[in-house]
Amino acid sequence: MPHALIVEDDAASRESLAAMVEVKGFTTAIAGDLSQARRHLSTQTPDIALIDLQLPDGYGMNLINELLPRRDTEIVLVTGHATIDSAVEALRAGATDYLTKPIDVRRLHAVLARVPRSSELQEQIGGLRRQLAELGHCGRLVGQSPAMRTLYAQFERIAQTSAPVVIQGESGSGKELAAQTLHELSRRARQPFVPVDCEAFTPERLAAELFGDAQTQQAGYVESADGGTLYLSEITGLASTVQAALLRLMETGRFRRPGSGGDIYVDLRIVAGTQHDLATAVAKGLLRADLLHRLNVFTVQMPPLRARRDDIELLARHFLSELNREHGTGKRFGRDAMEALMAERWTGNVRQLNNAVLRGYLHAEHEIDAVHLLGGMQAIAEPKPFESHIEIAVGTSLAAAERRLILSTLEACSGVRKRAAEVLGISLKTLYNRLDEYQG
Repeated sequence: MPHALIVEDDAASRESLAAMVEVKGFTTAIAGDLSQARRHLSTQTPDIALIDLQLPDGYGMNLINELLPRRDTEIVLVTGHATIDSAVEALRAGATDYLTKPIDVRRLHAVLARVPRSSELQEQIGGLRRQLAELGHCGRLVGQSPAMRTLYAQFERIAQTSAPVVIQGESGSGKELAAQTLHELSRRARQPFVPVDCEAFTPERLAAELFGDAQTQQAGYVESADGGTLYLSEITGLASTVQAALLRLMETGRFRRPGSGGDIYVDLRIVAGTQHDLATAVAKGLLRADLLHRLNVFTVQMPPLRARRDDIELLARHFLSELNREHGTGKRFGRDAMEALMAERWTGNVRQLNNAVLRGYLHAEHEIDAVHLLGGMQAIAEPKPFESHIEIAVGTSLAAAERRLILSTLEACSGVRKRAAEVLGISLKTLYNRLDEYQG
């Protein structure tokens, strides 16, 4: 059975918390102060430690620091004195979550449900390291460059927590894939990963998409992500009401559907991705300072492709392998293709490289040469991509002409799908649907 250590100075609270934990199948040990806790730790390593912030002989944070080398133990701060600052301090120090008094039983049970057995956690970490050593992958991310290895080391540390994360990086650098990788490496991996492009909705519509509709009783993205991870792309400029609702959600785990007075409880992790400087957004009044403070427990910086050029060939071969596997083909790069890829600047980052490989795949019969790739890359170099031209022969079907136009425009926009949709005069959803058809 999993084992829990409860460190709480109030006897009644200590016994009550122990009873709630035991109901979920844990054995428990209790301690009223730091010295008692240390004595217990000298004889047994718990699967989870629930530690009060204020103790008679010291500060609970001190015990958190002592527990960090014990990777098998999940650390949860329990306090009646929680502020945003103390919660953020605990999470940054290595705690995986925090609870406030009086204890919310549903939130406690959600925390306990995420506690892995030590063997499962070690197997997961070992699998991650083997994957990196053998394939150059970390979850859904591909790369063996020093910049990516630094990133993977961050992931190993923060994936096991429930703390919010901000992922910053240029357009096309892989922020959503990084968020999904964090999710799949976490204790929430078997629960939903729900991505939301906040810029794809009007401010009025976004509230309903996130929190649902009270009149129709339709669930929003927040409820869909219950138990898992909610990824929010580009949160700067959200309506003040949405920002306030997100802040309350992060602090209490509760939200209300627009027009509804009843609270709904969810247990989720929020990861935010942005290509903007969030401190500047706060200064301009586009983002609440307290929301940023609550979000920015951990920051991950995605390196641009120009800072990881050693990964270009590995990425290109990975993209081509995925296309071959998906379509049952055996296309390969020609002699000059890789040289052409290595010579490109890749201002659109990994997304641009992916689109270039896709274009080469679609245009080549068997072997993908530089000529299949250069057309798209030359279009990218145009300062005004919507002024570029393509030639379509008389008699070309409308479907084929549309495909050429969409793919050429996407390449000319450095793979930025939102910009390509604006140039084409179609919705972002329509563009995604067309691209899915082309790869189907």
